[in-house]
Amino acid sequence: MAVVPCNVTWSSRPPVKLQFHRDLRPLPTLSAKDYLTLSSGRLLIGAVRSRDAGRYRCSGYNDVIGARVWSPAAYQLHIVDERNVSAPSFIWFSSESVSVLLGQNMSLECVAHGVPAPQIVWEKYGGQLPSGRYSLLLGQLFIGNVKKHDAGTYLCTASNGIGRQQTKQGWQLLPTCGFNHG
Repeated sequence: MAVVPCNVTWSSRPPVKLQFHRDLRPLPTLSAKDYLTLSSGRLLIGAVRSRDAGRYRCSGYNDVIGARVWSPAAYQLHIVDERNVSAPSFIWFSSESVSVLLGQNMSLECVAHGVPAPQIVWEKYGGQLPSGRYSLLLGQLFIGNVKKHDAGTYLCTASNGIGRQQTKQGWQLLPTCGFNHG
């Protein structure tokens, strides 16, 4: 089962009739067997099948004045075949120990696979990620202008609702070398 919200707010006389659309096409006449519009205005999809995947949006239509108003939000429905789900597993992650110079930028990599695709979350063991100096992109943690207190162990967690995996990655600071050009 799946439930799709409808956020049409329009008071009119007579009341608007709700209509749901999938990929900008009106859904066929709603039958209680496949689809049901609940009293709350939400769409209930009974036995979800692959054909139900798509972008859903609802509208309200007033027959008397011939006007339609659209819900401001659209909802994407993804179908996952339960026979093909898998817990996250790491494909690649940075080596156990990384060395970085003070003031340099650093990155730690963490790539995981699973169905559905896992979310990657980074955290610093016993601390916090450096506020305003880190970014995340496709499983990589980037830290700019490395400071002394950034050294330590970082945890990468991959989770997808089916399972969860975690890896630890530590790094140390190397002393900076000063050169006198003269």
